Amino acid sequence: GGVIIRVAGKLLDGSTRSKLDALKKEIAMK
Repeated sequence: GGVIIRVAGKLLDGSTRSKLDALKKEIAMK
């Protein structure tokens, strides 16, 4: 799913991207 997140990140604005990164970190910790 990493590629999808990366592609989506390019389409999103900065603030949404920051939230997505925070979400990715939470998922990675689990």
